[in-house]
Amino acid sequence: FPVTIIALSVLLLGPWLTTLGWTDYWQADGTWRYFKTVLLNNQKGLPGVFEANPLADAVNGSLWSLGPEFLAYVVLALVATLLSGWRKDRTVFILLGVMLALLTGYVWKNGQSKPHFEVLVLFGWGACWEQWRALRRQGGSLSWPTWVLAVLLFLLGLGLSGGVSRLILLLNVALLVSWAHRLSWGHRALGRLDDLSYGMYIYAFPVQQTLIHWFPQWHWGLHLLVATILTMVFAWLSWHGIEKLALRFKPAVPIVMH
Repeated sequence: FPVTIIALSVLLLGPWLTTLGWTDYWQADGTWRYFKTVLLNNQKGLPGVFEANPLADAVNGSLWSLGPEFLAYVVLALVATLLSGWRKDRTVFILLGVMLALLTGYVWKNGQSKPHFEVLVLFGWGACWEQWRALRRQGGSLSWPTWVLAVLLFLLGLGLSGGVSRLILLLNVALLVSWAHRLSWGHRALGRLDDLSYGMYIYAFPVQQTLIHWFPQWHWGLHLLVATILTMVFAWLSWHGIEKLALRFKPAVPIVMH
């Protein structure tokens, strides 16, 4: 969990970039309220920070997805635990059904979708895909009703407002990663970089905002290049200093739901 980036934002980034005096910054309610993000109550900004940026006041907009992500893991754990005696493909079917019901219920009630619930659907589809890969290595497969439900989730995503563009983006990313791993040199390069994905996720936004704050005149291409390099450095440090150590508590062998 990105407690580190939240603390760094309040204790270092805020005092460094705020337009307020230090005394006013530390006495402002918004400074300490930002720590609510640790409780999955994402706070938008810090007092006097990034006020002149195009995305004004936003310190780390990426963290909005922490709540839905946490809920998705809770749902996964509950389904896997309560249905531990069921056949493997049925547990995946139930998981997908729960995710679909949550999104459909919200759309039915409000007449539109919400990214928070779309994240749940994507999580469920990803869990289905990984479960299928694990079963295939054991000579099994998912049942056809499970695949039908997965396709329905995909079609629902297409029908949502902006769903086509988001799904195309996600598919491009998935294909790029898959292609890179299939190439011998790509697999070696990714292996040397370790797993920087989570660090890129939590550090990219504040890095980009800081660069825009200091160098608003830069071309977007230069911003992209410098932000990518700096974010990868922070992600590498995060991987070796925090995430890699935390993963020691993860089972060494992937667990297939039963």
